[in-house]
Amino acid sequence: MTVSEPEIIARVTTLLDELGPFTPQALRKDKWRTTEQLTYELRRRGCDVELDDVDEALNRYEAAYRERLENGQSAEAAIRRATYPDRTTALPLWGSTKHNGQPWREQAAPERLDEPQAAGRAGQVDESAPRAFLSHTHTDGVLAARLAAVLANEGIGAWTFESDIEYRGPIAKCVREAIEKSACCIGLLTRTSIASLWVLTELHTALQCQKPVVLVIDVADGLLLDLLGSVCFHNPDGPFDFDVEYDEEIADKLLAYYRLRDTESRASRYANQLRDFLVTLPAYLAGRPALGFPYVPPEWSGTFGIEGVESLLVRVSNPETKNSGSAGCM
Repeated sequence: MTVSEPEIIARVTTLLDELGPFTPQALRKDKWRTTEQLTYELRRRGCDVELDDVDEALNRYEAAYRERLENGQSAEAAIRRATYPDRTTALPLWGSTKHNGQPWREQAAPERLDEPQAAGRAGQVDESAPRAFLSHTHTDGVLAARLAAVLANEGIGAWTFESDIEYRGPIAKCVREAIEKSACCIGLLTRTSIASLWVLTELHTALQCQKPVVLVIDVADGLLLDLLGSVCFHNPDGPFDFDVEYDEEIADKLLAYYRLRDTESRASRYANQLRDFLVTLPAYLAGRPALGFPYVPPEWSGTFGIEGVESLLVRVSNPETKNSGSAGCM
C-alpha cells in the first residue's frame, strides 16, 4: 500500500522529535538525519516506503514552508533542512524544529538561484581530458579561476560550482555526482577554506567515494603557510590524528581576520572546523606532498612536502604515487 506524503511527514516528524532533547555539547550528527537514514528507520518500524518517496515528500514540504517565508508568513514547520549537508556523504540532512529551531528566510537555499558563470579558459579543455573537482569557497572564486586556468594548460578540466551547477540545480546532489565522476578532488587551501564546512564536506565525501584528494595551498598567504608549517603529526598514518599539534597563536590570528569579514555565528565555528581539517590532514595527504600555488615556496620546513601544480597530471594518471618522505614529529 502506498504511504501518503502527509503520513510520511508525520512519521518523520516523530522520528526526529525522538532524537532530543540535546545538551549544548551535542554533536551535529546526533541532531540531524539523512534521507537514507530516515527511510531505513521508517522501514524498520514497519512503514513500507521507498527512498524516492521520502525524498520527494521532504523536498515538497520544504518548498511549501519556503514559499510561506518568502511571502512574509510564519513557516511553522515541524521539519527543516540543515544549512550544510552531511560531511561524509554530502547528502541533505533533516532535523526537528522542536530541537533545531524554525527555518528562516535568509537560510541558504538547497538549489542554485543565480545563473552559472562562463567557464572561461578552463572550459576549453577537450572533453576527453581528465576532470578534477575543484573544492573552494565562494570568497576564493578569483583564485580558483586562476588555478582552473593553470590546470587547463596542463590538460586537466576543473569542475567548479560557479560554472557547473545550472540554475535551479540541487546543490548537494550536483556536488555529490560531480565528485563521483571526477578523476580526483582538488582542495584549494586558503585561510578561509581551511575552516569551511562545505570544503571539509567535499573533501571528506571524496574520501568516501575513494577519489584521490590533492591539496593545493595558497602559498602567497604567509600566515596560512606558517600555520601549516607548524603542524606536527603524532599519528601520520591516520587517517585521523586527534593529537595533531599546531601553533594556536597563528590560528588565533587567522580567526581574528575571519571574524572581521564574516558573521559571528560562522566565526564561532572557525577554530573547531580548522582543527577538524588538521585532524583529517593525514587522510587528505595520504603520504603525498601538497601542491603550491602560484609557486612552490622557496623555504619550507613543514612535516609534509610541497610540489608544483604541474605534477598534478601525473597524480591524475597515477593516483597511487606516494611521497617518499613521511610526516611526523622527530
